Amino acid sequence: VLVTGRILYLKMTSAVLFFVAFILWVTFSLAWTTNRDPFNDWITWVSLAVIFIAILDCIKTKRQLRAIAIGYLTGTLISVTRIVNAGPVIDGDQIGERVTVVGNVNVNYLAYAIATGFALVVLLWVTGKRSKLGRLALVITAAALFVGIWISDTRGAYAGIICALIWVVVWA
Repeated sequence: VLVTGRILYLKMTSAVLFFVAFILWVTFSLAWTTNRDPFNDWITWVSLAVIFIAILDCIKTKRQLRAIAIGYLTGTLISVTRIVNAGPVIDGDQIGERVTVVGNVNVNYLAYAIATGFALVVLLWVTGKRSKLGRLALVITAAALFVGIWISDTRGAYAGIICALIWVVVWA
């Protein structure tokens, strides 16, 4: 849509309308924010919306959707490896406390992204071939994602897992 100039061909799905409403909310919230540099946050959210809509427009087949999901899960597994390698904090009084930063990334945001991976595991589970190796890879991936969230000890990510489980039960 954005790259090819086909803006009139964009389907106004509920996801697109949600992002438009969200960007409007973020824009209006700049009026009362106490953040000293709200423009950078606004640019981040608008960029995310543009990327989302571009990807939504590019995915035309189930195979393309599965390729995006596999790429995302690969990235989350790399992130889990980074969290595991960071280990618990060993610094004076904070021995055994949870990891708060991995590299220069807030571990809470990283855990939210990892929790999103559970939805993609479900997507791959229901859209993929029924091979034992594929199912085993998804189970191992889900276990690794859970380990990453457990080490991060992020309540929001736990809530994300619960939402994914509820989603699986409701749509089963």
